[in-house]
Amino acid sequence: MEGGDATVAAELSAVAATVAGHVPELSSEIWALLTHDIPELRGDHIVEKLLDASIEENVATLLHVFGHGLAQRGVSTIAPIRAYRVGHRRFLSRCIEQLASRNTDTALNTEVTLRLVDVSFRYIDRVSEELILVYQQERDRWLLTQTAVRAGRVRELLRGDPVDIATTESALGYRLRRHHLGVIAWVDGAVQGSDGLTRLDRLGARAARALNGRGRYLFVPRDESLAWIWIPLGPDTRVSDELLPTAFDNGDAMIRVALGAPGHGLDGFRQTHVQAERTQDLALAAPNRVLG
Repeated sequence: MEGGDATVAAELSAVAATVAGHVPELSSEIWALLTHDIPELRGDHIVEKLLDASIEENVATLLHVFGHGLAQRGVSTIAPIRAYRVGHRRFLSRCIEQLASRNTDTALNTEVTLRLVDVSFRYIDRVSEELILVYQQERDRWLLTQTAVRAGRVRELLRGDPVDIATTESALGYRLRRHHLGVIAWVDGAVQGSDGLTRLDRLGARAARALNGRGRYLFVPRDESLAWIWIPLGPDTRVSDELLPTAFDNGDAMIRVALGAPGHGLDGFRQTHVQAERTQDLALAAPNRVLG
């Protein structure tokens, strides 16, 4: 190959300049591909607008990287990681097509293609890492918000405040006009981060399945090692003394549980929890893991 690295850079810059003249067209093509291939990105007008802006910005930025060899920082990451992969594939295809249409020798084409792939993949890797970080931060904030909303609604219910049942059910993701089993569960020992609540949530899921729970159980963290749980029951479900230890035994010896008697409707929701609080006082001093 003649010209070495400088020739490769010049050829790549020329390809970028040509493709840059078609950024709107290429962005629209990638947007159509993404919304077709990834159902989660369709149907929400705001998400679609953000995706459209993200695609054009990143196409233009990556072309700038090709054209000027500059490392970019602080690039906005909006679309999901898969969207970047799918868009990256189409973007590379267009650039390689443009390269193939030029009158260059095979060796130069090979070197430019390798450079194009290397630079673009390093860029996508960095964007993906940023996206993961931003996504996790946003998810953590969302979960905290959802937890706070659920906790506030539950406190209203337990105080006996007047509530709009339909609105409250929607906020909680839990039906109130049914039979409930109130549970207080906690980890008896030190926990790190979200590990304790994760273990308690798994316990609630297993118990709900074992007790023939109908619909999703309600899980309300109180601190890093204690949670209030309501498990929905069918009207004919019998919660026997023999069944309870099995239902709440998930092999985690550090978890302890206090139960109330099953109740129905709003009053039952409150009463079963109050009873669970009373039995928790006994459970704290008792050797048994399940009291009710």
